[in-house]
Amino acid sequence: MTLPKCFDAALPPAYVPAGAAAVLGYIGSHHLDRDRHIWTPAEWQPFAHLRQFPAWEVNTAVSAVETAEAAVEQMHALGWHDGRALVLAMETTAAPEWWGECQAQVGRLRMVPVCYGSESTVFGNHAYRYWVAEWNGEPVLEPGWDAHQYLSGGGVDWSVLSWELLRHGGEGARLL
Repeated sequence: MTLPKCFDAALPPAYVPAGAAAVLGYIGSHHLDRDRHIWTPAEWQPFAHLRQFPAWEVNTAVSAVETAEAAVEQMHALGWHDGRALVLAMETTAAPEWWGECQAQVGRLRMVPVCYGSESTVFGNHAYRYWVAEWNGEPVLEPGWDAHQYLSGGGVDWSVLSWELLRHGGEGARLL
């Protein structure tokens, strides 16, 4: 069975990439040197027919509870409903205690936390759900992976998603 594909980009493309069932975009962070472009509601609109996954760029110097609350508040402000996935970009950071607190608070706030990061470090966070970055060009999911970012380049990155994770994607950024 073919897995659903998701694209992401620092800046939203002017088109929907062929084959995309979902899109991931940044909704916020806590002032990092690597701050990503925060997608505006208008930038989400061309992708309204896709499953949408909001991403929050993590800064572990900020408390896990504060991070969870800020990210979920931004999800609600942009129109995501409870029960939707929130991708927290840990990148190359392994901080299992911090992640455990954040994951628990996101769950208490009725969202579904997903830990995104490099294959070399992401499993050190002991998450319930993983979005693994391993750019090997192979659109497959290994056991225990909920998503796999397998290709980077050409203006967009590509991931494959489990069908279960796809169901937790949702329509967001409805509020202009």
